[in-house]
Amino acid sequence: MAASTTAPASFYPYSCQSSFLRPVMVKAHDRVAYHVERTADGRNSATRLVRAVHGNNPQVMYIAIISFQGAMARLRNVLSYGPPMPDLDSLRPDDIGKELMGPEEDPFDWRPFGFVLTENPRECRTREFSRSPSLSTRSAPVHMAALAFMSDQILLGVALYANPEKVGSRMQNVTMCATLNHTMAFHDPELKMDDWVVAERETSWGDEGRVLIHQRIWNLESGRLVMTCSQEVMVRLKAPVEKL
Repeated sequence: MAASTTAPASFYPYSCQSSFLRPVMVKAHDRVAYHVERTADGRNSATRLVRAVHGNNPQVMYIAIISFQGAMARLRNVLSYGPPMPDLDSLRPDDIGKELMGPEEDPFDWRPFGFVLTENPRECRTREFSRSPSLSTRSAPVHMAALAFMSDQILLGVALYANPEKVGSRMQNVTMCATLNHTMAFHDPELKMDDWVVAERETSWGDEGRVLIHQRIWNLESGRLVMTCSQEVMVRLKAPVEKL
């Protein structure tokens, strides 16, 4: 959102590449300042570099590169394709009880369904219906910011879900989990985040204390892919895996 305020009103974000550099504990009256650098401005595109600094600490804790495209630049003669939404077998969000995941802290309505757990972590899948509370604006940056926020929620849990024997019951063998980077590609500037979306998450790789997680998100009604993202997470265990 900080980057969007410096771009023309007709521009929308189409990608964000970010890295979490340091942990931060925000307490009452603490503030996070977002410093936006106008790295490029073109006729139909723009790029911004954002640095987040906590309070009076001069050290950067988060950095992101956000790319924008002008709405007038959307062309008709383009390649158009994308992966289909998972088969829902006529399942709807109202068929699933609301998942309470810290109602005072998490603004999103989550309805998990169709989880796949196999011995091969790469074949595991988590799926959810999700939406934000009603938003009073039709502003594309606001809805895409809500989508970006949602895309990072509980995402690192996919790697833990896919390795139940290694992480232990109630994750008792996990000593640390932290997001290292988060890359997002936005595919639909007309997305409304207070409509239902379908998210599917998986992990493809793990080694050297890190895991790689992938996510695709579709609009439930249109079936259109609205976001693709990937995240690298640090996961540390107490005991060597072979001893479990």
